[in-house]
Amino acid sequence: MPRAFAIALIALAAHGCPWRADPEQLSPAPGASAPSSASAGLTSTAPADLPPTTRVRGDIDGRFSARRTHVVVGEPVVIDLELRSTRGSLTFSVGGDQRNMATFPTRIAVKAIDVHGAVVCDSVARPALVSFGGPQGGTTLAPGATFRQTFVLNPMCPTLGSPGDLHVTLHRRLTFAGLTLPKPGTRPPRPCDVFPVHEGPLPPSRLPEGYGACEKTMEEAPSITTELDLHVAPFDAAALREATEARLREAGAETPRDDLARYSIAAWVCAWLVCGCDFPKPQGRLEDADVLAVLPAQLPATFPEYCPRKP
Repeated sequence: MPRAFAIALIALAAHGCPWRADPEQLSPAPGASAPSSASAGLTSTAPADLPPTTRVRGDIDGRFSARRTHVVVGEPVVIDLELRSTRGSLTFSVGGDQRNMATFPTRIAVKAIDVHGAVVCDSVARPALVSFGGPQGGTTLAPGATFRQTFVLNPMCPTLGSPGDLHVTLHRRLTFAGLTLPKPGTRPPRPCDVFPVHEGPLPPSRLPEGYGACEKTMEEAPSITTELDLHVAPFDAAALREATEARLREAGAETPRDDLARYSIAAWVCAWLVCGCDFPKPQGRLEDADVLAVLPAQLPATFPEYCPRKP
């Protein structure tokens, strides 16, 4: 029987999220980056996929990867980030960037380009989610140890709500918690990399007032960038259910990363696909089966916009 996981009712209404400040250093999840069996039977008219391209800066290795690169409209597009130090210990800040309605880690910058070359999604220039920080901490990786983070891409890139082919670039820079600059009149100071930036030099005036000195820190920080292709097929209720069930099943282990992945999938279903869930009372908890039971036969008229939960 699927294990229960918490869905904070107030969080969906007030853009909060559960987060543990010290994510675990995890060993590879079996098959985590391989296509799921849920893709069986899903045909595509997309051109031949190009292999993902990853670039790193500094003494790190790793990649972003999608659980599935051929999805249907409404399907949670689950992305994994994994990175490791290749020389000495690596310390960097985590958290402080996921207090939003989707628990999306806003340090990760997203840009998507359609088949016509138009930028249709840009989390730096035109963020689709407003983030309110959140608890933060840090992690130190020993040489060869791996850090992993999992998130649902859809809320930050609403164009995934329409069929088509997209070329997506994901970018994350790494600075540690000590590299902070105080903003006048606020405490505590915020880390430089809490603000999303794309690969390459920072554009003029990208950082908020008072953070100009972050530019040198950010440009010298280790970073990881992956480009990958996504094919979005038209909505299909059966395919949506099969894929969502597979993503929930993959997040079955009791770790902070899996807890957050399960929450993010359920939040996507409840706040975008069905505009609310009937939460059991008084516990306010959902099982995997509860999430699957509310998957829609057709999408709401507001999709792909965020919609408040039912009263």
